[in-house]
Amino acid sequence: MGLNFTLGAVVCFSGAFDVATKTHYDVLGLSPLAEPEVVRAAYKALAQKYHPDRRRGASDDSTARMANINVAYAVLGDAQKRAAYDLQLQRRAQTQAQRTSASPSSHASPGHAGAAHASQAGGTRKDARGDTHRYAELLAKLEGNRLDEMQIVHLFETLFGVNLKIHEGWVNSYSYRQGKTHEHLSFSALKHRLMAALAEAQ
Repeated sequence: MGLNFTLGAVVCFSGAFDVATKTHYDVLGLSPLAEPEVVRAAYKALAQKYHPDRRRGASDDSTARMANINVAYAVLGDAQKRAAYDLQLQRRAQTQAQRTSASPSSHASPGHAGAAHASQAGGTRKDARGDTHRYAELLAKLEGNRLDEMQIVHLFETLFGVNLKIHEGWVNSYSYRQGKTHEHLSFSALKHRLMAALAEAQ
């Protein structure tokens, strides 16, 4: 199974929570392709973690985060509302793409082309170093048990380009299909697969 490793899709695991720049999927830590049962499981896990009734002396930030979690689930937990929201996100992305393509910077004079190319090349090298740092940071969080179940599920889906199905029980397990392959993993196996992939990607 090959990696579908796009670091921009997983920066939320090491960045601060900023609802102003997040979609409902980001609030719940989900892939836009997540199945309904995964959405429900994510909401349940987050509600148990952040609900004010379960946190003595909950801060205003925790209360606000729980409110955002409720809003996100109210949309993503309803099939019709989710479909309308997905369409809204698609239109927003198309609008942003059109604005980018129409940007004056895309018509730079030949005199600036070489400098721009060199800058981009340098940026690529810098990004590569940044990627390695992020891989190491995520690996350290996994080794230190600093990612919760839904973060690990979302990270696995992002890295490997699959949709995990969560089988709830006394101990949860996970399965996915990719072509003719059908694999069933324990939480420990899921975590070790991620750690191996991150170590290899550095």
